[in-house]
Parts: sequence; C-alpha cells; structure tokens
Amino acid sequence: HQMVHHCLRKLNYHVSFAENACQILEILMKKPVDLVLMDNMTQMQDGIQIFAEIKDSYSNPPPTILIINHYSLDLEKEFLKFADLDFVLTPINYEVLNSKIQRALFVRKTEIEQKRNQNLLKQSQSIARLGCWEWDIRTNEIWWSDEVYRIFGIQSHEFKGNYKSFLSLVHPEDLKLVRATMKAALDGAEYKIDHRIILADGRIRIVLEQGEIERDKKGNPVRMVGIIQDITKRKKTEDDLHINKSTAT
Repeated sequence: HQMVHHCLRKLNYHVSFAENACQILEILMKKPVDLVLMDNMTQMQDGIQIFAEIKDSYSNPPPTILIINHYSLDLEKEFLKFADLDFVLTPINYEVLNSKIQRALFVRKTEIEQKRNQNLLKQSQSIARLGCWEWDIRTNEIWWSDEVYRIFGIQSHEFKGNYKSFLSLVHPEDLKLVRATMKAALDGAEYKIDHRIILADGRIRIVLEQGEIERDKKGNPVRMVGIIQDITKRKKTEDDLHINKSTAT
C-alpha cells in the first residue's frame, strides 16, 4: 500500500487513502473523486463487488482500477461487463499503471465535458423554445430532440417517427403550404417556413422551421437536419403591435 501511495504522489497525483470499502464510499460522499485505485491482490471478487456498489450508489461514479496478482478467462468476463473498470497485475509496472490512470482520467474528463455540453444544449433549447430534428429521407425515419416533443406537447411514444406522423400535427389550413415548401426544398430551394401546429388539447402554436438537405453523389436527397422554434409569443406580440399601430393611425 505504502509503495503505491508513494509512487502516485511522485507522479503528482493527489491521493486520499482508504483502508476498506466503507472508507472508499465515505470519501466519495465528501468530495469529488476522479479515479479509484484498489489494491485487491488476494480477494478479486470483493473489488468487483465494491466497484458495483459504487456504480449503484452514485450517478456519475469514477472509473476504477484494481491491482490483482493473477488473471484468467473468468476474470476477463467480469472486466468486460464494465467499460470503466480496469486492472494492473503485480508486480506493478508503474509506467503501465500511470498510462492506465491517464487514459481513465482522460475518458472521464471527456465524458464530463460531453455531459455538461449536452445539459447546456438542453437548457439553451428550453430557454429559446427551440429544438432540432433529423429526417432520414431514404428510410423516412425522423428523430426529434426533447424540446421538439415539448413544443408539440406530446411524449416520444406518441410520435411514430415518420413524415406522415409529423404532417398529422400540422394545422389543416397550413398543410398545403408545408407540403409545397418541403417539395421545393427537395428540388433545391431553401426550407424555411412559419406554420401552425395543433396540440392534443386543441391549442394552436406557431412554429418556425428551417432545414438543410444532404445529397448523395448523384444529387438525390438522403438526409435533412433542421430546427424548429416555438414563435407563438413573438407572433402575438407582432400582431398586437400591428393592431395598436393601425388603431393609432
């Protein structure tokens, strides 16, 4: 234990020492930890059980490296169950250990940044009432971000994920315009349109849609990505200003 502890400090890692599983969990509760290194040379299964307990107890558990004194096919099956569980064999090669630590820390940092960016994107979309969508034109499969579902006022299981299902939510008086605008876009024009949608409770919203089409080498449309924004309040404000201006004149 002391040798590992000393070497980690020499490699400029900030180390907290724990004698058992309870102390590991206590440390994790008190402060953020980037990685758990367990010396488990004689009781391999205990280390895996502790790792599983950590994963069950924390929403974003740190990666774990076990120090073991043997390796087998049975152990390999255990390690393959978890992407964030690794090992080093004894006698410890500290270059190998440092390399594995660095890799685990890099993966964790990348995952944290990706999660932060995803949360920021969701928050930004919610504030702007703006969602994004993707349409695989060849398979007629449509993917919506969470905010698109909120704009349409439905749950994901209520949407069949195809273009016909989308059109069923468009206001009947705007269907002809939406179809014509999409046809023109597939033929090469810009896809940008304001139109109304009808929610399940009968309310009407006005949305702005913009999209870009990807084409294959022959110029055939294969994929479309775009955004949709709820502009109901903005349109109402514009209409109110127009009415007030007309009244004043």
